[in-house]
Amino acid sequence: MSHCYIQLLQIMVLTISMDHSQVISGGKIDENFKQSQNVWQYVKEATSQVDEVLGKLQEALTPQTIQLTTVGDIMMHEPQITSGYDPKTQTYAYDYMFKEVAPYLKAADLTIGNLELTLSGKDKKYTGYPRFNAPDELADALKDVGFDVLTTANNHSLDRDFEGLKRTIDVLEQRGLQCT
Repeated sequence: MSHCYIQLLQIMVLTISMDHSQVISGGKIDENFKQSQNVWQYVKEATSQVDEVLGKLQEALTPQTIQLTTVGDIMMHEPQITSGYDPKTQTYAYDYMFKEVAPYLKAADLTIGNLELTLSGKDKKYTGYPRFNAPDELADALKDVGFDVLTTANNHSLDRDFEGLKRTIDVLEQRGLQCT
């Protein structure tokens, strides 16, 4: 209990004690007795409110920690792009690439990765170095394995010009990923 809180209660108790000593005069119950009962109820309510405020204050002052995980360059060269392709379904899947690190990514309160490529769409041709463009399914995998934020502010963000950057941001946001 804080020192100020104890002093406040002492003042309240002293005030109430003084009120009660004046309640009885000449063996008769004074009319102020009813008022003192109201004061006592007020003190109980005020004490409850002070307790609530002190609890919130203590919670606010308690040091908080978060686990932050950051990942460097997420890139897809042509061998990685094609390794996720399933010719039967004609789709891509990349979760398997992150299988070993997914538990660490998911355990963090916030996981941030540097996305060193664009998601400019199939019509822009999927390519690796020097002008990266990967399938949208990579964004699905990144979300599934625990990424929360992907930075796109890097030397490959304009590999497919401004339209590619805009589409990349749209794809990420559609999947609930925050991005720069």
